[in-house]
Amino acid sequence: MKIKPNILIITQLFPNAYNPAIGTFIVDQLHALKQYFNITVITPYSVSLRFILSNKQKSIINDNGLEIYYIKYHPFWLSLLQWLRIIRNKQASLINKRYVRYKIIKQAKKLHNKKRFILVHGHEIYIGDEASLIGNILKIPSLITIHGLYPQHLATFGKGVLKQAVDNLKNMNVLICVSKNAANTYQKIVNKQIHIIPNGINIPSPKSITPYWQNVMKNKIVLMTIGSFVPEKRIEMVIQANHQLIQNKINNFITLIIGKGPKKKYYQELIQSKQLHNNVYIINELPPKQLINFMACCHVLIQPSVVESFSMVCLEAMSLKKPFICTASTGIAEYITNDQQGYIIDPDNQNQLLEKLTLLINDKQQREKMGQAGYLTAQTLTWDKIINKTIYIYRNLTNNG
Repeated sequence: MKIKPNILIITQLFPNAYNPAIGTFIVDQLHALKQYFNITVITPYSVSLRFILSNKQKSIINDNGLEIYYIKYHPFWLSLLQWLRIIRNKQASLINKRYVRYKIIKQAKKLHNKKRFILVHGHEIYIGDEASLIGNILKIPSLITIHGLYPQHLATFGKGVLKQAVDNLKNMNVLICVSKNAANTYQKIVNKQIHIIPNGINIPSPKSITPYWQNVMKNKIVLMTIGSFVPEKRIEMVIQANHQLIQNKINNFITLIIGKGPKKKYYQELIQSKQLHNNVYIINELPPKQLINFMACCHVLIQPSVVESFSMVCLEAMSLKKPFICTASTGIAEYITNDQQGYIIDPDNQNQLLEKLTLLINDKQQREKMGQAGYLTAQTLTWDKIINKTIYIYRNLTNNG
């Protein structure tokens, strides 16, 4: 029996006790890879000040064959300085990156002595790009999958972090992005070839939702939008579209807005001001499996985001035979055809959103036709097919054919 080689994964996008929904698409990728490789993950996690005395995250766990090492970052003193506003958030991000870098390197060296990794694969800017340094130290190839866009990363982490990240990218053996949309934002900055490998999916088997929500949805067209409550998601456009639909005498629908974030209060106030409290429901972020159960009950997914490197929720919608509306700024638009699996609208175009929503609400046959086309597309993006592209890169890097 051939011994499987060991690989090391570095990322901040990984489920933990405090955020079980983060990075589940990476977990799915690793489970697809584990039949070919032994996989070790090093992932940092943060604990908010209110949980600082009751840390419930184990330092090492085994998740169905994935060996995961958790490293605590955002130390208490740094969080306190942020809370007291002695340092700004982007300054804290840079300090934290440097702080956790040495902890990850120390752990990686220790594990490499036992496992002899053949490569290190980072996922996402901020922590994943440290795979470059680890690869140099361990003298093994390094690669990264970038899951976001450069402007998005710059706005989140600041110039100091991005300068270090770009330096790391330039020293990486292979760069991967999940869409051309994402790659285009980095291409001129790193001046290197970037491979395009989309996220994959496992076709889900949803279960029933609670009787309460079944009753809310009864005899209604269910619209749904999912994501962080932040400006770039443009969720207020969905609320406005609801108001316009009712003004146009279309009222046989409800809308579920699922997520969390700083704009929640604004959305609640907007719903009240438009008198939409009987049509629009805000639901806190759901665990991945529960979210799939809700998605299976919807008729149309609406994702008007203007900053989206890929959009897993649109791929999940296709896997559930649900049509969707997204913008041309969304990475998933590269993998579909407008008017077939869903509608692609211009960013920030309220009139187009209203037009396409009206069509889908009124035309059951069109919803079903698009849903079936989306399902066929989702079948081409399952992990058992997508993973071969990653394996090909791994074997080229290590000459392990």
